[in-house]
Amino acid sequence: MKNNENRYTKTNKLADIEKILNTVDSTEYDIPALIEFVQGEQAALARKAEKARETAAAKKTEIDELGEAVLAVLTAEPQTRDQIADQVDVAESTIAKVGARLTKLVAAGRAVKTEIASTSASGKKSTKMAYALATDAE
Repeated sequence: MKNNENRYTKTNKLADIEKILNTVDSTEYDIPALIEFVQGEQAALARKAEKARETAAAKKTEIDELGEAVLAVLTAEPQTRDQIADQVDVAESTIAKVGARLTKLVAAGRAVKTEIASTSASGKKSTKMAYALATDAE
């Protein structure tokens, strides 16, 4: 998450303007109307931020066409994301995109992530992450 401590945002600016307007005594300007305008802008920014949070939360849990294709390929037998990517038949799928969908599926509880031992052609041993279809018992 970004560090927003030192940023002077529009919300901060509007709050400062409102403070200034509350301390000014002027007959030249319609101060109550200006304060009302600033408060309206602050409310609009708050609504926009709330809507953005809701949209972001919905996108985090949403499973798209590629996600559904990845889910269809998963079995009870653990497979690496490379193996899964080879089986997915979606035009614009890449290993990275398949990996991202697998992460979403694990977060949603529809897939499980495990480690499996593997040996390369040169005989080097390593562990890889593998994914399998989640069962009700897990």
